[in-house]
Amino acid sequence: MATLALILRCWLGSMFLYTAAWKVIDYRQAGRWLQPYRILPPLGATIVGFLLPGVEGITGLLLLSGAFFPLGPLLAGMLGLAFASAAFIVIRRGEWVPCGCTGTGGDWVDRVTLARALTILGASLFILIADRSRPLVLPVPFLLLIIGFSFLPAGWRLLEILRERRYRQRWRKAMAAEQERLRRALQAPLLADRDL
Repeated sequence: MATLALILRCWLGSMFLYTAAWKVIDYRQAGRWLQPYRILPPLGATIVGFLLPGVEGITGLLLLSGAFFPLGPLLAGMLGLAFASAAFIVIRRGEWVPCGCTGTGGDWVDRVTLARALTILGASLFILIADRSRPLVLPVPFLLLIIGFSFLPAGWRLLEILRERRYRQRWRKAMAAEQERLRRALQAPLLADRDL
C-alpha cells in the first residue's frame, strides 16, 4: 500500500507541477481561464485563476516531498473535487468550455476531464488512507529529477517564446532601420533640389 501511495504521490505531484508551470508561462491569461465556466463571478474567477498556479505548484511540491503531511494530499483532493464539480456543472449545462488545465486551451471540458478530476480526488484519498502513519520519503536526487522532468515541457515552451520575442525585436529593428534608410533616400533628392 505504501509503495502504491508513493507512486500516486509522484504522479500527482509531477502533474500539479507540470500544470502549474504551463500556467505560469502565460500568467497574464491565468485570470481568464476560469471565467468561461461561469461558476464564480468574473472578479472571483480572475482572482482564483491567478492563485491557481501557485496552489498547484505548492501542492505538487508537498506531494513529492511528503513534507507537512497530510497537507499535500488534502490540497490535491480539494483541487480534484473543485475540478470535478466545475467539469460536472459545465457538462450538465451542455456548454463547450476550454479546460484550461495546462493553460494552453487545447482541451475542452468533457467526460474525460471529469474522469481525470475524479481520478485526482480518488488518488488523493488513497494517499491519505495508505500513508496516514508515515509517508515514504523520496531520495533527494530522485525528487529533483521528477521536478526537473515536470518543468521540462514548460521550460521548452518558454525558450521558444523567448526565441520568438528576440526574433521579433530583431525584425522590428531591421524594419526601423529600413524605414530610416528609405526616408533618407527620399529626402536626399528634395534637399538637393532645395540647394539649387
